[in-house]
Amino acid sequence: MVSQKDGVLYFAIYKTDKTGIYALGQIDSDAPIALVLAKRFLTTDYSAHKPTGLFIHGSNFYGAYDNSGALCSRCESANSPSRSSNAVIETIWHDYGTPLQKKDLIRAYINAYPLVANTSLNLYIASDFGTSYTQVKRPDDSIFNTTNGLLGLFKPAAFVNKFAFKAKVAFTSSTTSSPKLQSIGLRVNIKDAE
Repeated sequence: MVSQKDGVLYFAIYKTDKTGIYALGQIDSDAPIALVLAKRFLTTDYSAHKPTGLFIHGSNFYGAYDNSGALCSRCESANSPSRSSNAVIETIWHDYGTPLQKKDLIRAYINAYPLVANTSLNLYIASDFGTSYTQVKRPDDSIFNTTNGLLGLFKPAAFVNKFAFKAKVAFTSSTTSSPKLQSIGLRVNIKDAE
């Protein structure tokens, strides 16, 4: 159940909430190594699909899975894949080399390829190694969903006197169209040591 395409390793995983074909690798030589849910077997119910096989030929992904006792097969091609509207990416924690100095998060940025209509990227921030995130919006109190938008600027007002920050971006797709994130930027003001 393992296959390779363009230097990326693909394999099927059974999880009760996100069963599908996962990918591990780099999409470009300067990109980080990432683990992503690349394709789903079916869009209606993740939990019932227990993968039994995977084969890649050209642009097509062939997957076999057990759907509550009934064996099914699926061919996903590059022409019209169904995109997940529950995809997220999280950064590592950033303390900017000064873990004992307080910081204010004064700006956050999202850089993307031009957004397609009915897609969006939502930004969330966590601080001080906490597990909960707070949604951050643009200065006009909107999310980043501008058609053909390339850069989203955010003004996070609630993150002052913190030691570290972590960002999460949630992707909202529209059937076969998905936003493509290029970078996340956080700008902080490091306070004088006390």
